[in-house]
Amino acid sequence: MHYKKLLSKLETWNSDYAKWAVPLLRSVKTQVETIGSRVKLGLNGFSSLCSKETFRMAFECLNSKAKAGVDNLEHMDFKANIDANLVKLENCMVNLDRYTPGYLKKGFIPKENGELREIGIMNLVDKILQQLVVWVLMSVYEASFSPFSFAFMPGRSQFQALSWLKKSLESKDLYVLKIDIRKLFDTIPHKQLRAILSETIKDEDIMRLIGKWLVARFLEPDGRIIRNNEKVGLAQGMLIAPVLSNIFLDTVIDSWFLKNKPLYGSESFMLRFCDDMLFGFDTEAKRSMFKGLLIERLDTYGLTLNDEKTQKVWFRDNAVIANTLGFIVSKVSGRIVIKTTKRNIEKSKRRIDLLFKKHADPEICRTKVSRFLSGHFAYFGVSGNEAAVSEVYNHASQLLNCRFAIPEFIDLPPYEVV
Repeated sequence: MHYKKLLSKLETWNSDYAKWAVPLLRSVKTQVETIGSRVKLGLNGFSSLCSKETFRMAFECLNSKAKAGVDNLEHMDFKANIDANLVKLENCMVNLDRYTPGYLKKGFIPKENGELREIGIMNLVDKILQQLVVWVLMSVYEASFSPFSFAFMPGRSQFQALSWLKKSLESKDLYVLKIDIRKLFDTIPHKQLRAILSETIKDEDIMRLIGKWLVARFLEPDGRIIRNNEKVGLAQGMLIAPVLSNIFLDTVIDSWFLKNKPLYGSESFMLRFCDDMLFGFDTEAKRSMFKGLLIERLDTYGLTLNDEKTQKVWFRDNAVIANTLGFIVSKVSGRIVIKTTKRNIEKSKRRIDLLFKKHADPEICRTKVSRFLSGHFAYFGVSGNEAAVSEVYNHASQLLNCRFAIPEFIDLPPYEVV
């Protein structure tokens, strides 16, 4: 979680924790913004951020339910002796030159196509330090990111992305190109990423730390140590990986598109959510021209399109753009309609079924399912998508009633208007 998000949340609370945390978060905000300003001016300063209190706030913003890394240090274990642990961490980071990241524990998460995505699970102390670097990078780059980029940034989400897409598509029938970059995180070239960063980041400690994380070492289940490719790739699972990919793609694609927008006409638009991108043009010829130029541009940076996920759509009445951020986007009588994909509806139902199988206690099961539904709604709860969200909600409600004879369930909040 970004400190801005936690601060915004806690400022509305009236609790002992909020009274303690808010002043510290405001102090961290001031320090991060100051160091960000120094970095923009080509000055060092990151090392001054490595203090007990900033480490404490970075720890508070971590996901407390995340799996432990190679060190087997759980969030609750660190917190049980937090003062001593923070002092130890502060002493270890006095000389950042000597810092060596811990091994990444190899893990896997399922992808939509049934394959498994490899991730690296970090040690807790590495997460804390990386969280600070992420905050400084965001303070430097956030204001300059393109207005049509929406992933991994505080204050931007899929709701804003869908709203942008809706406004871009509703005025005219456009020729849409939807693309995805093949294995983006595995193919980002280190040399070119460093070159992009060095144009803005002059702090030697930050650049040195990023360099160490780029060549992260994995600990295999059999005890072997595998170093990440020294020339390409970002280990997914690292907190810094999404931010670095955003900085890289902002230069490679976003800024390049804006610079060349006069070639494509005033009706052209772009939307990016990490490596999921849509482009629109008023003629098929412009779309074809752009795709050719894009392939050349990506090749310059060692990237390629994922042909399986590339779509060409003349977006007029009854046209459909499949699987855009997990939604189906269509045009019906000139109106843009946004609905959850069938795949995601069925996937959510299966997740709910598993929760019912796993938890026999009614209250525990209800709590777990309610938490899942809250997360599902937080992503898919957009105006016009009520039927799809209700289908998942009703599935859970019926199971709860049939298995435990509990008729009531959670109330859904208002839908986000996009």
